Amino acid sequence: MTTFDYTSRDYASIQADLFARASRQLPEWTSREASDFGVLMVDLWAYMGDVLHYYVDRAAGESFLNTATQRESVLAIANLLDYVPSGRRPATTSIQLNASNTSATDANPVFIPKRTRFLATPLVDTANKVVFTSDTAIAFVGTSSGASANIVSDGVTYNTFPKTTAVTLAVTEGEWFTETYTSTGLLNQRITLRQTGVVTNSITVAVNEGAGATNVAYTYVDRIIQGTSSDKIFSVDITADNYSIVGFGNNVNGFIPTINSTITITYRKSRGSAGNVVVGAIKEIESYQVPNKPALDGLVVVANTAKAVGGVDIESIASLKSNIPAAFRSQDRAVSLQDYKDLVLRVPGIVRATSYVDGSTVRILATTEASAYGSTNTLVLTTDEVTRIQAYLAPREITFVTSSVGASVTLTPVNFTGTLQVKDNYIREKVNANVVTAIYELFSFDNASFGNKVSLGQVYRAILDVEGVDYAVISRFTTTAGNVIDSSGGFTGVQASATSMLVLGATSAFTLTPSGGVTASGG
Repeated sequence: MTTFDYTSRDYASIQADLFARASRQLPEWTSREASDFGVLMVDLWAYMGDVLHYYVDRAAGESFLNTATQRESVLAIANLLDYVPSGRRPATTSIQLNASNTSATDANPVFIPKRTRFLATPLVDTANKVVFTSDTAIAFVGTSSGASANIVSDGVTYNTFPKTTAVTLAVTEGEWFTETYTSTGLLNQRITLRQTGVVTNSITVAVNEGAGATNVAYTYVDRIIQGTSSDKIFSVDITADNYSIVGFGNNVNGFIPTINSTITITYRKSRGSAGNVVVGAIKEIESYQVPNKPALDGLVVVANTAKAVGGVDIESIASLKSNIPAAFRSQDRAVSLQDYKDLVLRVPGIVRATSYVDGSTVRILATTEASAYGSTNTLVLTTDEVTRIQAYLAPREITFVTSSVGASVTLTPVNFTGTLQVKDNYIREKVNANVVTAIYELFSFDNASFGNKVSLGQVYRAILDVEGVDYAVISRFTTTAGNVIDSSGGFTGVQASATSMLVLGATSAFTLTPSGGVTASGG
């Protein structure tokens, strides 16, 4: 029997091999007409082989991180390498409430419970309104003397204000849900929550297994294996289709909830980055009715004066492919400076990071996705973001090492002066605008990194790639004063320090003078 050519894996080559074999084994069969039944069978077999080889290749590709395309495959590899993907985080901002026209009096306050729902205009016109909920419980009374002490109602303490005072109220994007289940008493019980887009750190679990069937709170951990047999803990896995699975222990790692006890799970569902609504978006309360409390008629919502920030989507495939090897390399501990950088990038929302030694301290600089990049020379982390980075690093640092997280990153403004010659029959203003866009794109946040550099050649290439450009002359390209082309250290172009990033922004001196072509007015 002739040896098969195992490299024949597509339709045409399989078909050719089958016809060649048929010519040897059945020389009397010479027909190659499409209507011939034998030819039909060869075509079907070649088609089947092509399809099977396609799926074999796909299956093989999904087994490796670099070639995997399906989220489920990447999550399986992450689990194999003990990497915990980051989930969604909700956006936060604040609004003001004016209760001067409400019915609030000292004797009959108006209550706004924690988790009161407010509605925001979405970033996309066709989307549903975005829900924000209040972070604290507040109450309005008639006078300042009535607000001298906080009010306790139904076991809840309300921060109390006179209704003549406009109160700033912190709000967080997302809706709250509560679900109940029954413990099976089996090892490693897993419960899939009904909603997608769950914020992992918002999940609370209570099991009515205490004395007198009282609720006992369980604590979240990244991995159940971290617990002992008596630890009442739970972990959360996020599936490829964005469902969250709450998992319990096995009496070796983690306690098994008492059989037939009621498990109550409360959590927030978030839209992630879609919750980063613009200034003025949150301007209405969902309902003026409060259960078992006076109505909120007359309450005025003063829209948010700051953009909602901090909303982060579930970790993307691209991020997973970058962070999984980094996490495996660092073994989830901070020893080298690269370890610090890799670990900080695992904090949800952090997209740029660097670290360096300053005396006896490891300094960390990081940024989030910077929407204001270019409008200022400084990118600032919120207090919450700094705290989250510190909390993530603390258990992973070696003993006696001190680290600190910088609250801001100072950018390096680039100064640019040049002239542009536009080809005949091209509109000068349009070509000039396209060139300006191309130059700014070189210095966009997507292309920025700590210590990044841009050569003079890169700028010329970006300009000459624009249709309608004849030539350009750059006379100033520097991060310092003076009308010069920066050419230091054998490099012609601009470069940021290791703790900064380049920006062509509001404080940059930027001039591009066009000539040639035709003007929009036809002159």
